[in-house]
Amino acid sequence: MSDPPASTGAADDAQVRHHAGMDQSGQAWSLLKVEAVGIDDGFPGWLRTSLVDASGTSWTFADRATNLVGGDEPVPRSFPAPAHLRCRVRRTERDAQGRNILTARPFRGTSPVADIHVNG
Repeated sequence: MSDPPASTGAADDAQVRHHAGMDQSGQAWSLLKVEAVGIDDGFPGWLRTSLVDASGTSWTFADRATNLVGGDEPVPRSFPAPAHLRCRVRRTERDAQGRNILTARPFRGTSPVADIHVNG
């Protein structure tokens, strides 16, 4: 498994912000850019977010609003709005078109927990 590459674009344009923090066990985590699409009706204080991965598959995630927007950002009141999903970058590969593809796994507690392939 290779280390993820450093972001080469502006922070707003990067799909993943690498090594954004550390968990309690000392492992680095990254932030995956997603779009907040609404409040999760089943869980007050939770947001629903979405993203389209490198293969064109749509994903929807739910997590506490404060986990998705960060401690310094206000929880969105209108949608869609930018948000970030904490994840671990598991590996980096090049696809047939020469694009860096990152395999990321959302943090435990986020629903669903699965490997997502995003443009790096």
